[in-house]
Amino acid sequence: MIAEVVVATAHPFSFSKPVAVENSIVLKNPRGPLLHVASTVRRPARARTPAQQHLDPFRARSRSKTDNNMYAATRPQPGRSRRGHAAARPWDRIQRLAAAAAVGPSLLFLAVAASAAPAAAKVAEYHWTVTESLQALDGVPRLALGLNGRPGHETSIVVDSGDTIVVHVTNNLTVPTSLHWHGLHQYGTNEMDGGAGATQCPIAPGDTFTHRFSTEGQYGTFWWHAHHGTQYADGLRGPIIIRDPPAIAAILPPYDTDSVMDLTDWYHTPTDELTRTFYLNGTVNPDGKEPMFDSGLINGRGVYNCSLILEGRECAQQSPPVFVFESRKTHRIRVLSSASFAGFRFSIDDHRLTIIEVDGVTVEPYTVDTIELNTGQRYSVLVTTNRTSGNYWIRAEMYHGPPWTTLDPSPGFISTAFGVFQYSGSPSPTTPPTSQPDPNGVFLRDTDLSPIPAGPAPRLTADSLDLIFAFNFETRPADKYQKGYVYLSVRGDEDAALRVGNATSPARLGPHPALPNIDPAGSSFAISDGQSILRSLAHPPRTPLAALPRTANIASLEPGQVMQMTIVNRDAGEHPFHMHGHAFWVVARGIARRVEDIPPVDEESVSGAGANPLRRDVVTVDACPTEADEQCEVDPETGEVSFGYSIVRVLADNPGVWLFHCHIEWHIAAGLVMVFVESASEVIDRGVSMDNVRLCHRYNAWKDLRAHGGQLDATPPLPEANPAGERPDALLLPPPSAAASQQRRATLGALWLLAAGVAVLLMRSRRAGFSRAGTAATTTTTAAKTEKSAGGKLWSGYAPAPTAAATEEEELGVVGLADEDGALRSA
Repeated sequence: MIAEVVVATAHPFSFSKPVAVENSIVLKNPRGPLLHVASTVRRPARARTPAQQHLDPFRARSRSKTDNNMYAATRPQPGRSRRGHAAARPWDRIQRLAAAAAVGPSLLFLAVAASAAPAAAKVAEYHWTVTESLQALDGVPRLALGLNGRPGHETSIVVDSGDTIVVHVTNNLTVPTSLHWHGLHQYGTNEMDGGAGATQCPIAPGDTFTHRFSTEGQYGTFWWHAHHGTQYADGLRGPIIIRDPPAIAAILPPYDTDSVMDLTDWYHTPTDELTRTFYLNGTVNPDGKEPMFDSGLINGRGVYNCSLILEGRECAQQSPPVFVFESRKTHRIRVLSSASFAGFRFSIDDHRLTIIEVDGVTVEPYTVDTIELNTGQRYSVLVTTNRTSGNYWIRAEMYHGPPWTTLDPSPGFISTAFGVFQYSGSPSPTTPPTSQPDPNGVFLRDTDLSPIPAGPAPRLTADSLDLIFAFNFETRPADKYQKGYVYLSVRGDEDAALRVGNATSPARLGPHPALPNIDPAGSSFAISDGQSILRSLAHPPRTPLAALPRTANIASLEPGQVMQMTIVNRDAGEHPFHMHGHAFWVVARGIARRVEDIPPVDEESVSGAGANPLRRDVVTVDACPTEADEQCEVDPETGEVSFGYSIVRVLADNPGVWLFHCHIEWHIAAGLVMVFVESASEVIDRGVSMDNVRLCHRYNAWKDLRAHGGQLDATPPLPEANPAGERPDALLLPPPSAAASQQRRATLGALWLLAAGVAVLLMRSRRAGFSRAGTAATTTTTAAKTEKSAGGKLWSGYAPAPTAAATEEEELGVVGLADEDGALRSA
């Protein structure tokens, strides 16, 4: 059975006239065949011809794939890195960790992993066009960003661990954009990470960039979102689901359905306008107050009190979404915070939440009543429908008011994003549920979670780097608005970070080898527009690391080095910090008044035998204790300001340029960002693809043309809207008939022969001396017709704009299914 959702439209918190299924992302049969949602699903790549290599310089490059997931449940694969050393293997790492902890790996895990045959890796290919359209997600219409004319949250990526994801991103906006794949480590594909300014230039209007990366060694709940300006706050975001490999699935508690609940805050005014006219406008907003969100959404649907809408604005009253679950079953719900500012407190009345995953890391089952999520964080919870059949509130309460927010909300703001958890067979709700939250419910503290398989954090050694990261929001004499300043130092040096918030001015220090261009007086992140750090380092003429600007806030990590970082928060609100390319070990959290007073990490408890600290990719740094005025406590004798802190560790085993930043969108815009350059010599040796280099050329050309009143290219046409009533995120796919499967196999076979013929012709034309300039490889796959019996039409995400002769099913693209043995078959 599957979970589904229906929605109803009426005045706030009343229910009538349920409409079509929508607003849910449902993964059918979590233990059965893999569902691929893609425009094209192809067989594993074979050896590429010279013509193919010419047409695709990035894929023709030789790249080692080093798996950084210390506990990945996959078998070792042969391979060697560019430098001749054996490529790191997940299974080897599990054994090394077990040896370091002086214990053996779990016998159960070993038995399951040894017996589980990995499925053949597949390629899931998507064609996305970034668009702007009018949306009314909470009843108030506004221009929002998304894909192919639809809201972004409706487009999900669903693959199996080890599959390759290919996404062709075309920018149909009038401004640049970029997409980041949050939580995916990009082993060997750093330039695919998507952080504008760090690993690539933005995608100019009218331009297309192809992201291609592997999911090998990773599984769980992730998400994609814009990483340019504040665009993801305007809706350019969506979930990524990587199914558990058999070894992990077998040791988790069984569940019957798998679905996503995406929590986010929502603004009625586009955030670029809020940024320009308010947040980064020092005249209007000298104190740097963050704009206040107007509502909260669950899977893209929220409620605003239209009776209090400001004069002149439209508003159609909505009710919360209704999620339907079958009784006497266990349901996996992937709770994702794609918010830009708000923190959430999530619960389901009268139902307990058993956590089995956090930020793409499987954990031992741990049961609570309430979980707190900051921006970018994810939890998978199991919920058993063993209560009296009926309707129960889903509550996603948004933290607001001092000290979390400083501005008043708009008049119709409702501080909780509600949903209805409905047992199947119960009457559709016509009145609000009467359920109440448990006043004595257990709250989660994430450091109580234990990853599976168990393993210690890496030990600090004499070669380790022990950093202190502090920050402050300030307006210096040369600043036009309040900025986020980063103070980075090495513990043991005379520490500029210790002085943040005190009367003493930061001391200027000599450069540390790991911080060759860090300004000890603090700096707000900024780089040259039209350039990326990766391109500067790895593409001729190759700027030396120490010559990059101080405002890039760069720290250098050596191969295999262990870095520990104490993140100091002298702010009255929590800050969620995210590192690209890694999941770090969280080894301590707490409150202190001086950095010297932070207790040293107990090495045996985090790195010794039996140690198993939490790993995740977004860590919450607690707020400082506050006084009556909501300001941080100050010691009356010393004047020292109290602060919250988190201590994380990272093993430098993933060469690349990796951003580290607060995940509150406003704070990224204010410059609360730094960069880790990991294994710089390997980054330089690896270089960057010409596709990545061309992004900067085309972006700079667009800027020049815009400055003279021109435009780069005509923007591509907007794809046709989805047929009425169809939702690409309602993934309810019945298995196809044998006849249909055979027909689709024949279709795909013919397409492969056609592609081979094209490749031969290209080779011949190349040999004949034709010019290669401007050659582009574009593969268009005709979609096979889908079965409509037993479940309606099948959706696969978004395909390119269809031709006039295309059938309705061909417009939707191809859906691929994997057999139990992992063999790809057409749908």
